[in-house]
Amino acid sequence: MTTDILIKVRNLGKFFNGRKTILWTPHHLIDLNETGTGTWQIWGDHILQLAMERKDLFFIIRPHPMMVGALVNNGVYTQSQMDRLMEKISKAENILWDSSSSYLPAFYAADAIITDGTTFSFEFLYTKKPILLTPR
Repeated sequence: MTTDILIKVRNLGKFFNGRKTILWTPHHLIDLNETGTGTWQIWGDHILQLAMERKDLFFIIRPHPMMVGALVNNGVYTQSQMDRLMEKISKAENILWDSSSSYLPAFYAADAIITDGTTFSFEFLYTKKPILLTPR
């Protein structure tokens, strides 16, 4: 682990307050046909509700950089709905929306991951921490 990543992990740790940390990495391919990989439309509301209710856990939401645009451009959310969702998340004391340039600090800081089964699930195997795959 580089010094830069170690510093970022320590900075993330200031938010956790000793809570177990769950990393959620939804994908941007939201099409629900057989070629899609994302599960936001199936699990998004449920996982967000869980995060809002479980104040004893800390959630890092690190979506694919194209996911927000995909949700709005495909009519899953209006821009106004997305803005309200982002505001709600920003006010939650146990949720961090991670849009930083590197995913490695979130990987190292997380105690477990919730993922769509994309490449993050394979990379996270090396941490030897629990992985929950969201089924389609």
